[in-house]
This record gives sequence, C-alpha cells and structure tokens, in this order.
Amino acid sequence: MPVPGGGTDWSALLPDNEGRDIIAGDANAYMRRTIFTEFVQAMYDADLLKDGIDVKKTVDDMLDGDFRKIFRRRRVSNLIEFGRIVHAEMAALTDAARRGHAVAGATVYCTTYPCHMCARHLIAAGISRVIYIEPYPKSLTRLLYAKSVVHDDDPPATAKALHFLPFVGITPRLYDRVFRLGSRIRKDRAGRVSRWQETDAVPVVDNGNSGAYLKHEVLLTMRLGEVLQQHQERQEGEP
Repeated sequence: MPVPGGGTDWSALLPDNEGRDIIAGDANAYMRRTIFTEFVQAMYDADLLKDGIDVKKTVDDMLDGDFRKIFRRRRVSNLIEFGRIVHAEMAALTDAARRGHAVAGATVYCTTYPCHMCARHLIAAGISRVIYIEPYPKSLTRLLYAKSVVHDDDPPATAKALHFLPFVGITPRLYDRVFRLGSRIRKDRAGRVSRWQETDAVPVVDNGNSGAYLKHEVLLTMRLGEVLQQHQERQEGEP
C-alpha cells in the first residue's frame, strides 16, 4: 500500500489499516461488480433484455453463479486497474525518484512480465530493458505499446524502444536444489571417495524445464503438431 509522505508499507500506516484490501476488500472485485451491474442495468433500461429480469440476480449469476464459467475469462472479469497496491515496478521507480536516483537507461529485473500499467511508467521513465521470469496473460503491453516496446530478438520500431527479455538461468527457487548435496553419492559403502567420471555425469537438476518459457512453447507446439499428424494418419488409415 502507498503511504502518505512517500513509500509503501505492509501495514499502510493508516488508521486501523482501513485502506488495505484485507480490510476494505479487493477494489478490482468491487469495480468488476459495479461495471457488470451498470451494463446489465443499461441493457434493461434500453429494453434489450427480457421484461421483469432481476438485474442483481443476473449479475450474481454472471460473477458467482451458473454463468460464471462463461464470464470469468472475459477482460472485464480480470481487471487490474483499480487495485490499491503499488506494483513492484512502480515502487522501484517512485523509490528511485524519492531518493534522487536517475533511472534513464537502467535495466529492471522482475519475477513477472510487467502489466500494462507498469509498462507505461517504465517507458516514460526511459528504462532500456526489462528482464522477467514468468509471463503475465493479463498484461496488454504488447497491444497498447506496440511501437514503444520490443520483445526478444524482434527488431525495434524505434531506437529507444523498451526491450523485454525472458530470464534464462538459475532462479532463486532453484538455488537449494542445485547447490545442496541431496542424493548425490560422494562415497561408496566402504567409505572410499567415488571418483567423478565425465562420461557418466548427469545434471544436478534435470527436470526438463531449463530455459525460457518461450523455448518451451516452441517445443510443445512442435510436439503437438507431431501428435496431431499421427492422429490424422491413423484416421486416414482406418476403413
């Protein structure tokens, strides 16, 4: 939560924490219901819905009831614009501004691909690169700022375009698995040191998930194409 005077704080430093979502509720959820209600009510007032329809019940069904599966993946059901919190990227920029540190040309490292709200501030601040680990489907950065951002190895539309790159390497969550001894055998039963053999060596972590998620998407897409091709060939071979 942002706090008066600058910065952020878990407790929000507000009377009785009244500004926190844990007390006041998720503002995005509130606005989602408000928008749904206004839209359904407008449709009803314009005689575009059946007479006698219960607007509140209809909205409840759309958000939490029988029709929830239909509407939960729609853009209006995934609003992020009304949250009270300050996203990490915004906090980094505002903290730098408060402390008098220039950020033009800097690189931002974050766990998740920035949302479109953070992206506009990163562009305006003159950030040159964003290194992220995981994708964020709700972000409209590619759509809204197509001329201002560039992804991976795509050619930039402008010389000063903000460059988004997926992180490739060992993330903090893998440190323990990579550097601990684990089940690796260092000695045999007699206590003699097991000599390392290059030809028999295997990766410490071999879960098939190394590399950026974009590379995995390409591999999975290719594999899916092979499976579909095999399925089609079997169908064509059946009498």
